[in-house]
Amino acid sequence: MKKTKVRCWKAIAGCSGEDQQTVFFTVPDFGYEHRLYICPPCGTLFVIDSVVEQYAERSFDQEKEHLRCPECQNGLSAALPYPKNYRNAVTGEIEHFERFSNKYPPDNESVILELWNPLSEVLKKGNTE
Repeated sequence: MKKTKVRCWKAIAGCSGEDQQTVFFTVPDFGYEHRLYICPPCGTLFVIDSVVEQYAERSFDQEKEHLRCPECQNGLSAALPYPKNYRNAVTGEIEHFERFSNKYPPDNESVILELWNPLSEVLKKGNTE
């Protein structure tokens, strides 16, 4: 599994109790979308590129049953959409976040993250079953 650079923006999520945590999110751009997922046991983030899914003719939902997290080796069948689901850095519990605005944040507030791309392996195999 390879890593992919992806443009993200930061938001603050209120955790259980009084804790707050930074989470990251992406925004769609003219039909081109990066979706983020999290490995619940370890909190590792993954990026799924909608164009790659279309090109490979395989969705992450189809492939995740056969994939493992490169950080903790747990299966990715339990991967959850992120930041809707995020791992509390203090307790390790999965908590929930909703972005309240649909506005596109300014580009100068973005950060580039290098995240694992589970579909990089699918592209190596080709798009045949």
